[in-house]
Amino acid sequence: MYKTYLLGILIFFISIYVGCNPGAGLPSNEPLDIDFNKPNKPNNPSVPDYEEKEHIITTNLVGNPLSEVRVRGYIVPEDKLSLFVTLIRMDTEVKGLNQSKGLTMSQYQRITGYFSSLFTPQYNLNYLASVGVDDYISGSDIIFDFNTYSLTINGVLQSFENSESITSLFLTRDKTWALADAERYFYNSSYIPDIDVQYYILWILESKTYSVGQDKMYIRLLSQDASDTPLYTITH
Repeated sequence: MYKTYLLGILIFFISIYVGCNPGAGLPSNEPLDIDFNKPNKPNNPSVPDYEEKEHIITTNLVGNPLSEVRVRGYIVPEDKLSLFVTLIRMDTEVKGLNQSKGLTMSQYQRITGYFSSLFTPQYNLNYLASVGVDDYISGSDIIFDFNTYSLTINGVLQSFENSESITSLFLTRDKTWALADAERYFYNSSYIPDIDVQYYILWILESKTYSVGQDKMYIRLLSQDASDTPLYTITH
């Protein structure tokens, strides 16, 4: 009991000392250095700042017969994503992530023209397009991973490596791009890319039906706004 009493007194005096000396217990020659404006960096410099979050969508297209089924990515400046989604919806009457009605080729070309007019005249809409699938089974799953760019149609893994693709430059895992690449493909007299400028890739699922009267295109938006598609940044 006596030891307990002494221990209580000792704890009491220690608490008074610490309360009067907030720096007690800290090395006097190593002051705290906290910069609240400095971003937290990982200890391992090889780990990218981008935090990859799982984002996989499973969807389909309905219609017979459907040919040239593919996913096509459209690069859009950060501040223009909602504008382009609105334009597409107005032109196609698409609601949410629903499949569009049959579009005439002129309607489809008007939609793609929104994107191709953004950048250099040489910008090709096939740059980020997957290889078309002609034997698609109506209603079968189409699975696309926004982070790894893995695309499965009819249960078969598809490729973005077409003859015109630049996937190695822009379909990056860390969501960063080189300024030299952006200048080469995006630059025009009214649009000049720069470091820290950010972009979205608006992914659209599309297919075509052939008919004697008139070919039709069907599309489905795979993302709607900034909350469901990754942001890309020119960093170097």
